[in-house]
Amino acid sequence: MKATSCTDAEMIIAELATGTRRELLICHQSIAGKLDLSHLHASAALCFVDCDFAQPLILREARLESLLLSGCKLPELEATGLRLNGDLQLCGGTIVNIVRVAEAQLAGNLSCAATMRGDAAVALDARHAAIAGHAILSNGIHAYGAVDLTRAQIGGMLYCSHGRFDQPGGAALTLDHAAIGGNAILSNDFKASGAVRLRQATIGGQLYCAHGSFDNAGEVALDADGVIVGGRVFLGDWFSAKGAMRLRDAQITGDLHCVGGNFQNPGAAALDASRAAIGGGVRMNQRFLAQGAVILDDAAIAETLNCTNGRFDNPGAVALSAQRARVGRNLLLGSGFEARGAVSLRDLHAGGAIDLEYAICDRLDDAGLVVG
Repeated sequence: MKATSCTDAEMIIAELATGTRRELLICHQSIAGKLDLSHLHASAALCFVDCDFAQPLILREARLESLLLSGCKLPELEATGLRLNGDLQLCGGTIVNIVRVAEAQLAGNLSCAATMRGDAAVALDARHAAIAGHAILSNGIHAYGAVDLTRAQIGGMLYCSHGRFDQPGGAALTLDHAAIGGNAILSNDFKASGAVRLRQATIGGQLYCAHGSFDNAGEVALDADGVIVGGRVFLGDWFSAKGAMRLRDAQITGDLHCVGGNFQNPGAAALDASRAAIGGGVRMNQRFLAQGAVILDDAAIAETLNCTNGRFDNPGAVALSAQRARVGRNLLLGSGFEARGAVSLRDLHAGGAIDLEYAICDRLDDAGLVVG
């Protein structure tokens, strides 16, 4: 690699700041000096390709057209308060310990397919970031440490398919109080080791987790208490969770769809949607398996609660509880429904029919059940 001195970099940045260049492209360089571009204002794109940084790249409060890091190695990207008229991209095998883009304002997308080591337990800090486009944390991203988008504003979708988020025993991916305009997609080989947090987040479209893997055994795997979802919540089609899945007080415009989902938290709550308001139906049928309690107490379900052919395992305790729930249409627990443990439908109100024929459970509590 050809070494680029700090002085050379400063000269190029000075030229860029004059507005005479629309793009600064630095390729195949070993950058030994400190590259501090804090508060730089330039109407040009800044691109580093296959560069090796000995020290952090600092862009605190800088203003640029866009920023690209492809195939680079650097200890840290410090870009708190960065403003871009376009995209921020970390791709092409980029390896960085920590990415700090808290309070950044991006008129385009945040696209991250980098390996982030998270030496200080934080891999990506994007708290309070404002992203007009999509947040794409996918296709090669591997975060060894927390990815934090608390209170982030994302105009488009959150796309995390094929992403790896590792923070065992802690929060692997946090979006508490975030606002996502489109879908939140945590599917298709998405893997989180540690908790995924969506407490009181707002999602304009679907929360889609088909083929996703959430692993925080013995603790909370998904904490989405108070989440507001404009479409359906899809936790099916080979979805897998080890640890508690929480949707307490959630507001879901569409269905809660768990067909083909596997929920494992033996001896505790596997899926807790207490007090959830669901504008569609709840489907826990056909290849649904819960090891641990499924709790729908005080939930309001506008359409049908369908648990036919579902398997609910919590021996010696309550396997399915829907006490005081309000179901707008039918309650279906027959035709292959099996619970190893008790089923409590105490004071449940179903607006349509109820089917308990051929249902198998250790004990049924239906005191106060109202049908019709």
